[in-house]
Amino acid sequence: MESFNFSNITGTTTTLVSSGEGVLHNITINKAVASSVVTIYDGLTAAAGTKIGTITLPGTLLRSQDTLTYDVTFKVGLTIVTASGASDITVSYK
Repeated sequence: MESFNFSNITGTTTTLVSSGEGVLHNITINKAVASSVVTIYDGLTAAAGTKIGTITLPGTLLRSQDTLTYDVTFKVGLTIVTASGASDITVSYK
């Protein structure tokens, strides 16, 4: 079984997870924060990237953990922007 790399992201920040081509496997929300937003880009920065997706957690949380599977390729890089009191997340990629 081929293993994935990971990056744990906490707080409100912009993180270049990986540069170059790769695969975004999944994003695990380790500790959810109500109304937090996670935006995923194919690019070295959010401004120069193509949006892959946006995760917006509800104002009233029904559970504190979840894993979202993407299994999509990125060509330039993988940048994650966490905002609005962002959750503790782990990004799995290769």
